[in-house]
Amino acid sequence: MAAAAIPVLSARAQGPRAAASHDQHLPAVGSRVRLRAEGIFGGLQSGTVLRQSTDTITLEIRGEPPVAVPLSRISRLETSTGISRTKGAIRGAVVVSAVAAGIVVLDGTYGTRFCDPGEKTCDGSGGKKGVSASAVTESLLIGTSLGAFLGSFWPVESWQSVYLDKLSVGVLPRGAMVAGIRLAIR
Repeated sequence: MAAAAIPVLSARAQGPRAAASHDQHLPAVGSRVRLRAEGIFGGLQSGTVLRQSTDTITLEIRGEPPVAVPLSRISRLETSTGISRTKGAIRGAVVVSAVAAGIVVLDGTYGTRFCDPGEKTCDGSGGKKGVSASAVTESLLIGTSLGAFLGSFWPVESWQSVYLDKLSVGVLPRGAMVAGIRLAIR
């Protein structure tokens, strides 16, 4: 009698939890997602959720027919939090200003040249080359402005991780008096 009570209690405990985890974790229909599915895609793939069930997400991928992806194959799932031109401008400002300042510092020919006092001309052949702080500051300001302008044309999409239940426990009937326990890690 105790063996018969175990499956009933386990089924009650697992049923509502499975339904709640389905509603809680899966992205809504129409959401933009990015995922890695072993054996289905060769890396991260982005798309829009068309349908979902307790074990599958169907994605619409630009230029391709819809793809049904079993949840058991998904190793990484993220939902889009939106596209930001501001983040693109910040990224552009940082990259271009760093490159501009690096070129000025490494080249050493932009800015003030320090020449020997006896030279009549300061063409850099006999004098010491150097970079002034104002030259580096100027390159940073120009690089930041240009980078922010150009970066605003390449917006950045942000993603938030979705954690899927990868562990499930259930009771399997094996016979009249014997019961088994199933432990699945996806």
